[in-house]
Amino acid sequence: MQIWAVGGGKGGTGKSFVTSGLGVCLAERGLKVILVDADFGGANLHTYCAVLKPGHSYGEFVRGSAQLSELILETPVPGLSIIAGDLNSSGTNPMTYALKVKFFRQLKKLQADVVLLDLGAGSHHKTLDVFLEADRMIVVTVPERMAIENLYVFIKSAFFRKLSPLFTKAGIRNEAREIWARRSDFNLSSMEEFTDYLSGHYPEFGQLYGEAMRDFRVHIVLNKVRDYRQTETGFAVKSMTEKYLGIPASFAGHVRYDRDFWDRLLQDQVCLSRVSAARIMVDMCRVTDRLSEGASLRPGVSGETG
Repeated sequence: MQIWAVGGGKGGTGKSFVTSGLGVCLAERGLKVILVDADFGGANLHTYCAVLKPGHSYGEFVRGSAQLSELILETPVPGLSIIAGDLNSSGTNPMTYALKVKFFRQLKKLQADVVLLDLGAGSHHKTLDVFLEADRMIVVTVPERMAIENLYVFIKSAFFRKLSPLFTKAGIRNEAREIWARRSDFNLSSMEEFTDYLSGHYPEFGQLYGEAMRDFRVHIVLNKVRDYRQTETGFAVKSMTEKYLGIPASFAGHVRYDRDFWDRLLQDQVCLSRVSAARIMVDMCRVTDRLSEGASLRPGVSGETG
C-alpha cells in the first residue's frame, strides 16, 4: 500500500479537488483507492465525489466510536471509496501523538492499493506530522503570489519539523538553534548551507540527516492555470525549494481552470470524471503518471503484509 498526502499552505488552492482527481485517475487504472478527508476546518472532499450526505465521517474515529475501516463510503467511481470529513468539526485539529499512531496503524490495514489524505490548510505541526508520514508528499498551489509565499512557508516548516528530532538524536538541539539564530555570522544563506555546516561539524547528525533525507521529496502540483505561461510558476517553486532549502523537489504538472466544470459542480453536484471534466482529467492523469513514477503501484497490493 502507498499513502499519499496532499497539503499546502493556503486555503482555496484546490487540495480537495486535486486529491479527488488523483483518486479517480488511480482508480481508472484498476487500483483500489481510498480518499480520507482530514481537513478539520473545511471538510468538502465528499462534494467532488458526489457523496452528498455522508452517512459516516472521520470524526467518529477521532471520538473513538468507530474504526477507520467502518467509515468507508463508496463513490460513483468504481474502485474509489472515501472516508468523509467531520462536517460538525469545530476546526481544531485533534491529532495528538497517540491519535496519529492509531490513525496510521489503522490506515495501513485498510484494504487499498493507495490511500490519499486530503489535509487542511496551514502549517500547524499536527498537519505537518501527518504530511511527513506519507510515502508521497504532494503540495498544491495556484499561480498567485500569496499562495506561492504560503506554500514556501509550508515546505520550510515541514523541513524544520523533519529536522527537529534529528537535532535531538544527535544531541545538538541547542547548538543547531544557536547556529541558525546567528547564521549570518557563519555565512550561511540557505537551509542547504545550514545542514551542510551541521553535517560537516557534527558527523552523527550528518549520518542521521543522510538517512532521513534518502527518500524525502516534495511533489508540486500547480492548480487553476488559466494561461500556459503560468506553468513556469511550478518550475520556479521547484527551483526555489531546491536552492534555498536543499530539498529534492519535482514539478508534477499543472491542472487547467475549467469554468464550465465549476459551474456544473455547483448546479448539478456532478462527480469529477472524464465525462464531467474531460480537459481537467487529461491534466489530472498526466500529473498522476508523474507522481506514480517509482511508486511500484499495481492492483491487489492492499493492506499490511506480514
